[in-house]
Amino acid sequence: MVYIIGDSHVSIFSGIDTGLDGNIHIQPEWDYCYRIVNGEMVDLRPHNPFIKMFDNITPIKMGSNTAYNLYNKLDKIKDIINGYNITKDDIILFCYGEIDIRAHIGFYADENNLPIRTSIEICVGRYMEVLLHFKELGFNVGVFAPSASLPNELFYNIGRNYKDSQTRNRITFEFNKYLNDKCLEHGLIFKNIQEKLLNDDYSSNKIYFKDNIHLSKEGLPFIIEELKDII
Repeated sequence: MVYIIGDSHVSIFSGIDTGLDGNIHIQPEWDYCYRIVNGEMVDLRPHNPFIKMFDNITPIKMGSNTAYNLYNKLDKIKDIINGYNITKDDIILFCYGEIDIRAHIGFYADENNLPIRTSIEICVGRYMEVLLHFKELGFNVGVFAPSASLPNELFYNIGRNYKDSQTRNRITFEFNKYLNDKCLEHGLIFKNIQEKLLNDDYSSNKIYFKDNIHLSKEGLPFIIEELKDII
């Protein structure tokens, strides 16, 4: 089984865009909306239904965390591993970084008079601490890299958004290249579909979005192709 642990962007791995009520589907959040106890799902409060359309993929929304601060969530990740009885024969892909790129990395570089590359390296370095922690525990670990950023045609007013989609996507490209290099260095899985979701000018193609920031099932063929060697 491939378990994908991340923020709300794991919702694409559920395989649907909207629920039966017609609303955009976002996976419910672990330990806020539900838990797994003795192999059974326990509802903690009303929430979107947990959706799992693919036999070999389980998408788990841990929370709206950043890659930069993910090390502070080690106990929660271990709680998920124990709840789902994830074994060392399974694969864990972490799905973080979109929030860092959209709302933090560029601003941090500008505010501290740093090159964007330096800000990326700081963030990826902290993300790698988490990945290597779980690798050292014996788990098969990797990442599903951040994909295309908020398209220029769409609007998102939660937090701040760094410049335009072309700028953010170029940051994402460099982030993913550096993350890929570090994953290769340490024998970690790296999966990435970003380039397939962009227009020629590096802007995000809005047909791949089901709302303002979350990927739509139009991108699923790319995802399935990217994961075919591990599912």
